[in-house]
Amino acid sequence: QTLKDEIRARAEHLPGGARTEWVFGYGHPGARVMFVGDTPGADENEMGLPFVGEAGKLLSRMIHAMGLERNDVYLTYLVPYLVSDREPDAALDACASFFATEVQIVQPEVIVPLGELAARRLTGRADAFPHLRGKWFDFDGVPVLPTFHPEALRQHPQAKAKVWMDLK
Repeated sequence: QTLKDEIRARAEHLPGGARTEWVFGYGHPGARVMFVGDTPGADENEMGLPFVGEAGKLLSRMIHAMGLERNDVYLTYLVPYLVSDREPDAALDACASFFATEVQIVQPEVIVPLGELAARRLTGRADAFPHLRGKWFDFDGVPVLPTFHPEALRQHPQAKAKVWMDLK
């Protein structure tokens, strides 16, 4: 049974979902870098692909600036569906084993959580985001380097220099 099949089989028991599409991870299955958001947005939910909206376009430009293409990395979410709840903790808890399995399958050399919620979940820390961003942590033996979510960069473009320092 594949991971996708397992998630679909447990779908009726997953909390907080407003699923039009499942948004499973996408990219190179042996990617060195895994970018992780917390939950997909409406554009991703509609298309069934990660990071496809305006923030996704910015992420693609960031990846390209690293000398990589989108197909060279792995893009995923902690929760593979749009969460309708304001507090996605129940969905994050319910999907934690799916994400851990995804990391085991891809075996990235580094995980880059995008944004505060993903950073807190993958570092196991409740610190404010400025204390997590740009610092190294560990997730099941894989180095983790949190940085800003591309959507935050769209709203605060002055933070792009900090993200570039992280990605270098």
